[in-house]
Amino acid sequence: MTSFSVDYNRVVADTRDRMILLNVVRSAYREPTYYTAFTQIEGSLSMSGSVGADAANLIGPGPASVTPTVSGSFANAPTFAIIPLNSDEFSKGMLAPIGPDTIRLFLSQGWRPKMLAPLVVQKVECLYQDQVIGEVRNEPGGYTPGVTAASFEKIVFYTGPLAKGDVYTATVPGKDAMKLLAGGALDKFDITETASPIDPTLTTVTMTAKADQNLDARLPQEFASTCRTFLTKPNRETSSFKGLVESTAEAVSVSGLITAGGDRRPDAPRNELSMNIVFRSTDGIVYYLGERLRATMEGKIPDTDTDGDVLFRVGRDVPGAAAVAIDHRGSRWSIYASDIGDREAGSGAIVDRSLQVIALLNQLISAQTSTKEFSRAPATVRVR
Repeated sequence: MTSFSVDYNRVVADTRDRMILLNVVRSAYREPTYYTAFTQIEGSLSMSGSVGADAANLIGPGPASVTPTVSGSFANAPTFAIIPLNSDEFSKGMLAPIGPDTIRLFLSQGWRPKMLAPLVVQKVECLYQDQVIGEVRNEPGGYTPGVTAASFEKIVFYTGPLAKGDVYTATVPGKDAMKLLAGGALDKFDITETASPIDPTLTTVTMTAKADQNLDARLPQEFASTCRTFLTKPNRETSSFKGLVESTAEAVSVSGLITAGGDRRPDAPRNELSMNIVFRSTDGIVYYLGERLRATMEGKIPDTDTDGDVLFRVGRDVPGAAAVAIDHRGSRWSIYASDIGDREAGSGAIVDRSLQVIALLNQLISAQTSTKEFSRAPATVRVR
């Protein structure tokens, strides 16, 4: 029973991974994507056995003998149902932009920011006096002039409270309490300190957010430089930039306030050039990976980042062991089955994060879509 249950778990996991990889490859061919799911798996385990004996010389000369025989058999006949995930609720969840709170959650769980930023950032809007004057696109093989794939790797996210009233607590040594409050937190939180009744050397700091706060991000200098170029475009509407008549683009200051996934902040000066990050949807990440796969195979972008790590690599008709593999258009597409500690062991192998990307998409699909169709019943095994 234990083996059967684990085997069903592997089947569900392999099915999900292959479905995601297949949709990425479809996207590379600019084909539509399709999703399915198990709604229920039932394993019917039948056991049977028999005991018998062969007897010889029970009547007659010679010694009598009895030879016992024991036999048994097991039969597993699973039944399952697969449904297409094409409901209105599922589609809206797949197409909805990923929220800053979701990205914050992944960051808090230790996901690598250098891996998340290229995946989730669709573009960076450039705003002057609250008007969008241009955008920096994250499109493999077609980046906005002035930026590269490495530019998006440099985006640094800052995490903070999600909404007004959210409470965060931490118990630290008394001498470290003020360190916890550093970094501008004093004007964003209502803070109380309470000495621990058990250990007087410890202090419990309670922080309550005063207002809703967006996810912050730091963008590399290439973004500010590119945004400035939009101000000098001949086809801009000069009436929209009255404050820029007697100044040059280089003289315009760039706001340090970066809004991620929301509207321009009310406290951002209107006479400054500001930037707004627009996040992809889960379906958008799948299509981004497809575009990246095609651009990599056409030699337009490298398949490794500036650390030498692979973000997402798919082999085409490559021999050898594969962690995930599918067949499409007469070719075998596979993700390399890397071993634990490849690079750390000194083998010289790169760190391939392709399976981490598949894991991220698995979690995003579950988090972004709450359709009842997607809620599968747990696998069960019936013994009779």
